[in-house]
Amino acid sequence: MQNGGLVTKYKELWVEIFGDNLAFVDKYFSKFLNDDTFCHITDTETTDQSNQELISALIACKYKWFWQEELFDFAYLSGILTDKNHRKQGYCSQLITNSLNKLSKNDTLLCGLIAADENLIEYYKKFGFVQINPTKEVIFNRRNINKSLIDSYFLLKDIDLTDHRYIRFFSRRDNAVSHSIETLALYDNNYLKYAVMYQGSLRSVAIGRKTKDFIELIDINYTDSQALEAILSLIAFTYKKDVKILKHQNGMLRILNAHKLLEIYASKHYNEDFSLHITDEIITQNNITVRICNSTVQNIKNSYAIPHLTIEELTLKLFSDGKMFLMLDI
Repeated sequence: MQNGGLVTKYKELWVEIFGDNLAFVDKYFSKFLNDDTFCHITDTETTDQSNQELISALIACKYKWFWQEELFDFAYLSGILTDKNHRKQGYCSQLITNSLNKLSKNDTLLCGLIAADENLIEYYKKFGFVQINPTKEVIFNRRNINKSLIDSYFLLKDIDLTDHRYIRFFSRRDNAVSHSIETLALYDNNYLKYAVMYQGSLRSVAIGRKTKDFIELIDINYTDSQALEAILSLIAFTYKKDVKILKHQNGMLRILNAHKLLEIYASKHYNEDFSLHITDEIITQNNITVRICNSTVQNIKNSYAIPHLTIEELTLKLFSDGKMFLMLDI
């Protein structure tokens, strides 16, 4: 990193504002923060980096997204903050706008974030983000344990998420972030990690934490409904606790490159023929008029007869069922 002094200041602000411990921040930065992903605003009064004041910053974490049987670059905006002495002056808005435009020019097609609270959902909507795929909290009561499944399924505890046998459960979910060995490795010994097998075949995986009253699952994936019931029954039976599947409410997505995403869509829908005019108030390159036909995307002239969609409406049409999981925002 060229901006070592600014990174140190960012780390200090992160710990102060978000309350994470320094060991976690060090680990997170080592994975995600580099000269390409560190987006920030500093004061302009000095060119000496060691004396520059960090005003606002975020990390555009590099991930992949799996959609239409394709993998493409996805940015997860994390650690968005502004120093308390510079808030309510437009710096964060400037930072986010600049970051979105920078990412759109670097072949990143989609970006996302998780809003810390309901108020921030409305704030991020100003930048073209839309809320996606909210889920409700689910509690599996240990009184509902299926004893027959306990006898036929086998629970594996403390699994190694980076083992190739498990990675497929995290890397190829349809319309979802795709995790790698590196991002899964962030889920260390502070987490409970389970899998269930049936007749030698992996059927479900789950990641969670133990609390006073529950085993709380932050992510669970399974091949069918019976596998879901089996892993919940086995966890509840093992710990003699109810199992809570945590809700995911504040995930938000935004298209960064409409043309390239429509090219992926067109290549998978060769029988479709329609035209669209897209408008985007933040990223000018997304203001396009196109015809999707013969598996291609053709630029055409705009007319009143062509349906108009905002970038938000297009994001919802393509990614309303999108899923971000295991983003360490819990």
